[in-house]
Amino acid sequence: MTRPEYVPSDAEDITDHGAIRNPEDADDGKPSVNRDAIIDAANAAGRGGSIYVPGGTFYYGRNNANSWIRIGSDTPAGISLYGDGPEGSMLGITEHTPSGRVATMFRYSKDEYTSTAITVNIRGLCLDGNSPNLADDVTGLGIRVRSGNSGMTLNIENVKVYQITQSGVWKQDGSLNIDSCTFEHIAIKYENDQWDGSNTSIDHCIKPSPYASDSDSATITNSVFKTCSGSVVDPENGADGQITIKNCYCEGLGTGLAKLVGNPLTVTNTYAKMQSATLDGLLASYPDRDRPYDGRVAIYLFDVDPSSVTLKDCKFVDMTEQAMYTHDGRTWTISGDNVVFDNVGFRRGLQGSALRESGISNFKWDMDRLSVHNVDSSLAVIDTPNGGGTIQELTWSGGKRLGTMGSTTINSETQGGAPFEPNVPSQDEVGINISPKDNDDQPTTDSPLFDDWTPQWESDYEDWGVASSSAFAGDTALSFEHFGDTRDRRALSCNDVGEPTDVEILDKFRVPEFTNDSGLGFHARAHVRSSGSNGSENGYWLEVEKPSESFRLGKYTDGDGKTIARFGTPKEDTFYLRRFRAEGSELKAKVWPAVEEEPLNWDIETTDADHTQGWIGLGSYDTGLVETDMFSVATSGETAPRLNSGSSTEVTWKTPADGASVSGTVTVQIDVSNITEADSSLDVSYRIASGSWLSANYNPDTGYYEDSLDTARFSEGNYKLEARVSDSGNSIADAVIDIAVEKTVSIETVDARNISNSSATVIGELTNLSGVPSAICGFEWRKLGTESWNITEEQTLSSVGEFSEEISGLDSEIEYEFRAVAYEPEIVDAQTDTFYAQSSSEDEAQPVIEQFDLQNKSDPVWNRFDVDWAVSHAGGDLDTVVTKLRYDGSTVDAESTSITGDTASYTHLMRVRGPIDEVVLSVNDSENRITTESKSI
Repeated sequence: MTRPEYVPSDAEDITDHGAIRNPEDADDGKPSVNRDAIIDAANAAGRGGSIYVPGGTFYYGRNNANSWIRIGSDTPAGISLYGDGPEGSMLGITEHTPSGRVATMFRYSKDEYTSTAITVNIRGLCLDGNSPNLADDVTGLGIRVRSGNSGMTLNIENVKVYQITQSGVWKQDGSLNIDSCTFEHIAIKYENDQWDGSNTSIDHCIKPSPYASDSDSATITNSVFKTCSGSVVDPENGADGQITIKNCYCEGLGTGLAKLVGNPLTVTNTYAKMQSATLDGLLASYPDRDRPYDGRVAIYLFDVDPSSVTLKDCKFVDMTEQAMYTHDGRTWTISGDNVVFDNVGFRRGLQGSALRESGISNFKWDMDRLSVHNVDSSLAVIDTPNGGGTIQELTWSGGKRLGTMGSTTINSETQGGAPFEPNVPSQDEVGINISPKDNDDQPTTDSPLFDDWTPQWESDYEDWGVASSSAFAGDTALSFEHFGDTRDRRALSCNDVGEPTDVEILDKFRVPEFTNDSGLGFHARAHVRSSGSNGSENGYWLEVEKPSESFRLGKYTDGDGKTIARFGTPKEDTFYLRRFRAEGSELKAKVWPAVEEEPLNWDIETTDADHTQGWIGLGSYDTGLVETDMFSVATSGETAPRLNSGSSTEVTWKTPADGASVSGTVTVQIDVSNITEADSSLDVSYRIASGSWLSANYNPDTGYYEDSLDTARFSEGNYKLEARVSDSGNSIADAVIDIAVEKTVSIETVDARNISNSSATVIGELTNLSGVPSAICGFEWRKLGTESWNITEEQTLSSVGEFSEEISGLDSEIEYEFRAVAYEPEIVDAQTDTFYAQSSSEDEAQPVIEQFDLQNKSDPVWNRFDVDWAVSHAGGDLDTVVTKLRYDGSTVDAESTSITGDTASYTHLMRVRGPIDEVVLSVNDSENRITTESKSI
């Protein structure tokens, strides 16, 4: 196969060194073989050489150790990576990476290019961190370049960085150039895993660290950034080199587009939508959390004054809290033109204004046109009492007032009107380079019917229309019929949904007449995870197959069709309901006559990992008429609701609430509104976890349909709770919520501390004690890989909080695992954790806390502490410092800082509403040796 022209002729092909394509990612030894092949190819390429990944999917890693590849340690330094393109060549981390291990895809070792100049290229690849399928405590980044590489320029072009547990790219010094890339699903798992009941941690698409003294810069162009718990860029403190973002499309950024810590920033021709439904759906729901990372702000200034901020032709939309703010005591100069902030503070008006100075900070303006629109009514538009400079033209709307501008001069101010229209790209104009269809294959129409739908493959708009009949719930239905004799792969995709990973569709359809000719009769397809173009189609589909008198589940892979399963016996001119679900590697399907109740079980449950995301929609292979009366979709594990356009009856859940935690016996309350007939004629029922339907009876005292649900028979975990109502016309309305079933006692394994060559202190936490006065708890521990557990003495705990036990008699240089256990009133095993008993020499390399000072700056509303710390490590391998504010044994606030080298110092600015009684500081190295100190308040 011919390599792309940009691949060096001497690049080592990983398949020449034994790499095996393994898109199924089975635990069959292939991931380890692929990791070894990549390392062997890099060794053959030599220092500064290149490796080539041909077309195909290559999952790599180990099932008994860290899955990372360390360039400069496992291989020679300075290796470049090339592929055939992000849709052709994919490297992925194996999901079989063991719990507690590291799954960074490529880590470039430190101190390799401190003075020698080198350019490292990564081009034409998809890098899949596979985070949704990894164990909860597996960590890892996409690309990490450690410190001491100021001479290395890293160029990343036409690369998809996808499903990374933590940061997509972290470059600790040196220049970074990113062009025509797509970053998606970044640090979602990390935020969800780090949630401790009151706080969590986030990470970012790119963590650049350019230093002006080295003439370093970070430039990001023509790229897409979607669904990240943090920001597009989050530089390290002290990184004062230029950062540029140009011609980019962003959507679903937890903290915002950029944080500044001293570096000049230029953003031009960029669209950034902070909040998104996809981000909301992927991040775990925390009922007690008042400030989730759901698109808080566009740009904010943190610790160090930047030299300048330049914004030109930028559109920032859907900020849940505010548009821009400066940290206390900071100053920034903001220049540019044609900048829009639209829909600000729509979820939490916490900070007082859309554009805000904190304390004695200072906005200095040099702006031509600025538009701030649709500001939440609880906010002022601008609150910059120390501000200055000039805004030539300001338009604004919403908010309770314009606000305080200080000495800022506004030459023209307009309240109301429309926002300006900056020159920004759409999503399909930037990102990875996907070959478009030929122009001849792009049908156009002015019909509003197809504003939200796009014909795919061999279909065009003429294949689709609207059928009218009283047989349809709303008197109309979507119709497919191709007027011609040529059968082909025709489909219509739903634009509003995008290209989801986990998705479920529910549709109601009929085929008035099957095609009965021999070998014909393939009708009424539902598509999920579909992509590609004519002749190279990909995706899963579910159809009516007349020749086999069955429904058929099948797939396309690069244009090749394959049957996965068959079931049932379809009939023509009969309305069917069809539920088709893709979640992870699982595919599920069921089809039943529309006049019947939905069956409890799926007709088909199988696994297939060839396709992970893509568009969803409808289609058909034969040319005959297909009518779709209802189409419903849900993503991110939700259940597609059953829609009923012919009835105004609505059903909602009163109790429990969506996202509620329940235990024991709970009262179920269902509200039925817009009732068109007597209550006695309604059939109201509910079910949990797709179980049997249970009846709810009308209570005239409350006005709700009620029943008692005993949750004790369900294991602890998250469940779907469905409600439905049927009237005499067989129409159905339904509602689905998520609940969490909790047990009386909940316990967690925290960590191991004070680890030596013969002993360690293990820490657990009793996190829930409901309805009983106490719980008997302890620990179990053993050498990793052995079967029998050692058991510590039991402890009787009467309140929630941490508890500990010292275990001794350990063998040095051995890895141990342990877990916290509750024995009474019920047996509960927490998750396991591991630690490494040190050798005598390693005892001397324990991280050291050199400074731990508190400055109490509390006021009547907030408990505030400045925590000044300094740490050191004789082995020069520091990793993370964490500060926690605790009360009554539980963490109420936390902040962490990633560090390297042998010394580090910083100040954590902590604040929380409510009481605290302890401040805890801990430092760990890269081998997870931990030192902890605490101070009582």
